[in-house]
Amino acid sequence: MMYALEYSSGPLPPPATLEHYNQLIPGGGDRIAGWAEKQAEHRRTLETKRIDADIANESRGQTFAFIITVMSIIAGTFLIYIGRDTYGLTLMLGELSILAGVFVYSNVSQKKELRRKLQELFGADGENAEG
Repeated sequence: MMYALEYSSGPLPPPATLEHYNQLIPGGGDRIAGWAEKQAEHRRTLETKRIDADIANESRGQTFAFIITVMSIIAGTFLIYIGRDTYGLTLMLGELSILAGVFVYSNVSQKKELRRKLQELFGADGENAEG
């Protein structure tokens, strides 16, 4: 007896295979299609939850960075007020340079990630995406 080997890609088998399942198990093709729909919906739900969590984490990080920056500027201003000019300026300039570094690093990271995704999507050089 010779068996044929079939390949398919995607969440569902070819229609002929679904029909064969329907012949073997009444409603089998519908069950497989329903399973694929449930899996797709589950994946979308997980992706939505992950995106929402990423947004919340980013927002929380920005809030904490703002609080720390304001506190550092207030502390630096206080140090300058009480005559500790060097310490106050060092504190404020240090905080501002850290913020600038984080901003630059974030922009560079985002550009690298975008470039990587473009390369995955359009090929090795990504030329098709920029034209």
